[in-house]
This record gives sequence, C-alpha cells and structure tokens, in this order.
Amino acid sequence: MVPARQTWTVRADSDRRIAVAGFGLAVAVGLVFAFVGLDTHSLWFDELFTAKLLEPWPGTTLFERIATDVHPPLYLLTLGAFTQVAGASDAMLRLPSALAASAAIVVFVAGMRAVFSLPARLFGAALATGSLFWFSQAQNARSYALCLLIVTGILALALARLRGQRGWRTPALLALMLAGAFTHFYVLHVGLAVLILLGLLEHRDRWRLAAAGAALAVAAGLYVKLVIEPHTRVSLGDNWYRNDVAWYVAVLKSCLDYTLGTPGLVALLLCAAAILHGRRGSTGRLQPSRTLLFLAGVPVVVLLGAIASSTLLAPNFWDRNFMVVSPFVWALAALAYDAAVEKAAPALRLALTVTLAALALSMAGVAVARLPGTGSRVVHEPFRQSAAWIGGQPACRGQVLPVITTDSPAWYKPGYAELIYGGAYGHYLQGFAPTALVFSRDLAQGVLPAGLKAELQRRLASEGCPVLAWMAHNVTPEASAWVRDKLLAIAGSPAGVTTHVFEDGGPGFVLAVKR
Repeated sequence: MVPARQTWTVRADSDRRIAVAGFGLAVAVGLVFAFVGLDTHSLWFDELFTAKLLEPWPGTTLFERIATDVHPPLYLLTLGAFTQVAGASDAMLRLPSALAASAAIVVFVAGMRAVFSLPARLFGAALATGSLFWFSQAQNARSYALCLLIVTGILALALARLRGQRGWRTPALLALMLAGAFTHFYVLHVGLAVLILLGLLEHRDRWRLAAAGAALAVAAGLYVKLVIEPHTRVSLGDNWYRNDVAWYVAVLKSCLDYTLGTPGLVALLLCAAAILHGRRGSTGRLQPSRTLLFLAGVPVVVLLGAIASSTLLAPNFWDRNFMVVSPFVWALAALAYDAAVEKAAPALRLALTVTLAALALSMAGVAVARLPGTGSRVVHEPFRQSAAWIGGQPACRGQVLPVITTDSPAWYKPGYAELIYGGAYGHYLQGFAPTALVFSRDLAQGVLPAGLKAELQRRLASEGCPVLAWMAHNVTPEASAWVRDKLLAIAGSPAGVTTHVFEDGGPGFVLAVKR
C-alpha cells in the first residue's frame, strides 16, 4: 500500500509535469510558427507604407522620410539597417518582428523567474503566443513586436525593483523606457504608467521617478514639436480614429478578443474560480499584493493616458496601440495561475491544470492561420494577387491604374496620399504602370482626376488597358459595387464590365472591361 504522503508527492509532481509539458508545448508551437510562412501572404497596406518609407526617395534620407509620418523613428531606423544587409523582400521585412515577438516571450519566461513559478510563466506565455495579437504582430512589418519586447523588459525590471533589486536595473529600466518612447508613443504611456505605479507603491525615490517621467515626456514632446509638427505630411488633428464612449467600448472589446479570445478568457475565469474556492472559509479581507496592484494598475493608467492624449492632442485610441501593454496581461495570467493552485487540493489542482493546458493548446491552433486556405483572421490584403493579375494584362503596361480609397483627403497634406497609395499599389507592380488615386468622396460627387474620365471612356470602348478601378485596402463587396455604379454613371455603362475578386484574408477587387 502506498503511503498517503507519497501519493500527495506523486500527484503534485504530476500536476507540475502536465503544466510544464502542456503550456511549454503551446509556447513552442507559437515560437516555431512565428517563423513559418513569412512570405505566404501579401504585405497589407500598413506594411506597404513601411516598405515605402524604407525606399529611397529622390533627395531624401531615411530619417527625413520617417519624419513625414507621425510615429517615432526607432523601429524604422532599425528595420532600415536590417534591410540594408538582408534585403527588403516580404520575408525580410517581417523577420525582425518575428525575432522581437519571440524574444519578448523568452524575456518573459526567463525574466520573471523570481516572481512566478515556471508553470505560471509558461501559462502566461502560452496565452501570449496563442493570442491573435501576438501572432499577428510576430509577422507584421510594423513596430508592435518590438514594442512588446521593450515593454516585457520594462515589466521584468520594474518587478525586480518592486522586490528591492535596484543597482543596474534602474538605469536599464529608464533606458528601455526612453527607447520605447521613440519606438511608439503608447510605450511612452506604458513607461509613464510604470513610473507612476512605482512612485505610489514605493516609499522612496518618488522625486527621482517623477523627474524621470518628466524627462521622458519632455523628450517625446520635443520630438513632436521639432520633428513631427514641422515635417509630417499627414494631418495631426484629423484622422480615422474617433474619440467617444462607443468607440472606446468597441476598441476595448476588440482588445479583449485580440489578447485572450474566448479560450483565454475562459482560462482566466477558471483560475479566478479556483482562487475563490481556495479562499472558501477564510476570514478577513483579501489584501491585494503590491505585485497585483502594479500589474493591474499600469494598464488602467495607460488607458487614462490614452483618453487624455486623444482628448487634448488628437484621437489615437486603437486596439493595436493599446495592446502594447499585453505583457502586463501575460503577467496577470501567471499571477492568477500561481494563486489558483496555491491552496487547491491535489485533485482540483490536477483537473485545473489539465483543463488549462487543453485550452492553451487549443489557442496554439492559431499558429496554422497563416497557411493557405485556413480562413485567417490575421490582417492581410490581396495587393500581391491583384497586382499579379494586372501585371498579366500587356495592354496595361505604362497605362494609368485608377485606385479608389475610402480615406478622407483631409487626413493628408497635398500629394501625400497619392505618394503612399502609389507606393502601396505599385509595390508588387515593380514599375509596370503608374496609379491615379481617386477619393470616394470625390467619386460620390462625380469628380475624377483630370483626364481620367476620357481615359475610362476609351477603355470602355475596348481600347487599351481594361482596368477601370483597383481596390485592395479597407474595402467590402458593397463598397466595390458602389464604386462600379459611380464610375459607370460618370464614364458610361456598357455591357461587358466585370469585377475580379481576390482574397488574402481580406478581399480586393479589380473592375475591368471584358476582352
């Protein structure tokens, strides 16, 4: 007969083994697939904008091109240096994001070992790699994966400081905050929020923390005043973001979906239920730890900062921006797991771990989403596919290609929309033909760029290039049908006009004359 004490030891060991194996496998799947299919899908519009900024423009430097946008320069400077060595193919544009996203997970698991158990760290990492946000940004030629790496480092160093470990960590923390502020302005929000929470939770160095926060804010403010405001070619006060309650609610719902999804939310709810069950019969009020207050407080302060900057400066609240705070969600998940199993009976702890491992592995299924034919929810747009079809029309070589956008002209300074849309739609054409941008607002008023109406009428008479309109960004079948009706109302409405549909996660359309 096995003694009761030995049975307890076996069960506890089995529980830990299952947690490490299940969560670890889910993390491994995510890390491997971050590097699979780097060029499977077309670059989408924002990635094509990145590529356009990296391309040489006559008489400009990379920094001068970066300054035409509204984002800080560090990511593009880093990516520019990388592509100078590795080339600017789709895969090479995305590879640094895959490296940064994977490094963020490694830093999270290794850097939190003094705070959370190994199963808890792997649980948080599994929810991360199985999230739509992490997976999307792991192959997105934008700054968000680098932001995740920087914020994870800030988190690890800040938690070490909360545990009394200072020394080199404090200057390293401030250096990371400065780097983050010049990678994305929402990482500035995170840095300021961390300093605020550290100041509230610690009894010394508050004035130094306040001075550090002021220095960060001043540095970012000077960059805005001295670089962005004089040189940007987009509107600083008019953009597609909104700033009302309905918008914030919708974006926060999107954030929940992006960072957890249903399986992740269920996993955290199960942890919460186990924590409450473990406290059954306990007396006294539940006192949150400083770690919990810190991890929960930073996202709240970031949200308040986002509301303030959106109200006082310009609307900017969006899920991808706010979710740079994701490493704090991963840490909250790790904290929840340790608290859930702390007082649970062996049988309950085993059942909970098995269930959580199953949920984490189900989330890891997002890893196949980039493979062809999987109906991916990752953002892609069929620029490459539609450009390939157009490139197969010999009569279109050197002929203008009308590109339709639903953007407002007020979002851009004169000529900039034409520049970046020409770069996006022309990227895969490689000089095959130029583009002409048509705003849907102008199309609704029956206004076309000079000479385009006559050119479309010529094409409708079966002369020259058959392409009447090209749409691959932020477009729906309903919008495509509307464009077709408007164009034909302006230029004529003969038989023999067809719409070619392309799919790459999102739809794209080419309106053309049948030949």
